[in-house]
Amino acid sequence: MITDPSKDRFFAKWKRRCISITLYFLLWGLMTGTLPLILIIVGVMDWLRPLRKFGARFRCILFFVLYLNCEILGLAAAFLIWLFSGVWLGRNRRFFVKANYALQSFWASALLKGAFFIFSVKLKTEGAECAFPGPMVLMIRHASTADTVLASVLVAKSFKMRLRFVLKQELLWDPCLDVVGNRIPNVFVQRDGKTTDRELAAIKDLSKDLSSRDGILIYPEGTRFQQHKLEKIQKRFKEQETPVISSMAAKFTHVLPPRIGGFSAITEAAPDADIVVCVHTGFEGSANFSEFWQGALIGKTVKVAFWRIPACEIPSGRQERRIWLFSEWMKVDEWVAQNFSGV
Repeated sequence: MITDPSKDRFFAKWKRRCISITLYFLLWGLMTGTLPLILIIVGVMDWLRPLRKFGARFRCILFFVLYLNCEILGLAAAFLIWLFSGVWLGRNRRFFVKANYALQSFWASALLKGAFFIFSVKLKTEGAECAFPGPMVLMIRHASTADTVLASVLVAKSFKMRLRFVLKQELLWDPCLDVVGNRIPNVFVQRDGKTTDRELAAIKDLSKDLSSRDGILIYPEGTRFQQHKLEKIQKRFKEQETPVISSMAAKFTHVLPPRIGGFSAITEAAPDADIVVCVHTGFEGSANFSEFWQGALIGKTVKVAFWRIPACEIPSGRQERRIWLFSEWMKVDEWVAQNFSGV
């Protein structure tokens, strides 16, 4: 059952899809038809006016082509799954859902591995086995758009896990995430940080009936890390929060203070689910387009680590749970500080 707190009206949903899918097909056709010319131009520019890393523009164009191809092929596969599953005839949805989970994992894997190849990125992982089995709640650091596909590859694909995502609504403008993401259990929430009662109720529904093959992924920070965001939050916490929370938030240097709303809703609805923390560094070079275009991601080593906390160690009281979450997220901040290699 698809859980979407925004309760997209039929017209609004298809209006969005008509715009996004049409735009992506036009961009794909334009890039495909002019790719040789574009590569020659950016190749000459890289040679005459190199950026931070030589060949940065050339590699970025190749990545954009990879991304658009993944989108177009993903949409084609999504249509074939819909057609041959017979779900439109009222047939059992089991195969339909299973096939869309598989498509999601394949799409994410193709995108991530292709990007790593194009930008000569190396991957080092530690403790990935902690993510299996479920039920579990996967809390992941949010440093860039790239880390949204990381869990699909290292957890969902590697261990055949069915991950349910709590994501921001803006990602619905990605056609594949919109179409496939709304066929399987996921929740898309507003980005402004004000999680509504309707969204919290949807997150609780999403957290029910988790099996040993199921997990829920949430970004406790709620948005990508940026230094100015951290300073703004720390200032607000100093003025409005309790001394304990304010002092803990003041110590963060590489991550944002975690939000309690979504996490609390999940742990209340799934009290037996363990917590798995996923921390990483290396994606900072793709945190914004300027750094990405300058080639900050080229030659990086992406380090990823996992650790697991038994459900019995999570406090039951909301305030105690919040302090526990901040304490755990301080470990994330310390890990990033120790492994951060700069942009």
